[in-house]
Amino acid sequence: MKYTFPEWVDCCAVSQPYDYNVVNNAVRYGFFLNIMFGSWTSYMGDELYEPLSNYIKEIQRIREDLKDTIYMGEYLDTLDAAVEVSEDMRYGVHRNTGSGERAVVAVNFDTEPHELCVKSFEGNTNGSVYVYEPFKKREEGRLPLNLAIPGERLAIVVEK
Repeated sequence: MKYTFPEWVDCCAVSQPYDYNVVNNAVRYGFFLNIMFGSWTSYMGDELYEPLSNYIKEIQRIREDLKDTIYMGEYLDTLDAAVEVSEDMRYGVHRNTGSGERAVVAVNFDTEPHELCVKSFEGNTNGSVYVYEPFKKREEGRLPLNLAIPGERLAIVVEK
């Protein structure tokens, strides 16, 4: 769908207090979040959902900075980037249609940390990048980039 209709955006339902990987996967694909805590019987301020609510707040902070790339940009699946991840991880690549800059969204589905290696973007083997992670300030790095991603978290590496 995303290739045929680039303007199409799906959504992922977040309904359980530990749906971190649902949130992360939605970011990987550039999907919206449909927040329906407790199947509409709870709310974000509920003590049970507070940690996930804080995580979503951090994801929204990052998504705001990258909306032209990840949400309004072109989804490339796993093309245009050389990336190594463990079997417990997945990644997606997005391109900003205005600037041409690309971003790798890597998700660690495991509960243990795993290594991400972004070797290059096509045509860019040693350029500068920005690294976005929840609860951290944006950092600068350089390709190739190695990064440990905590369990049930994501990292986004963006061409600078």
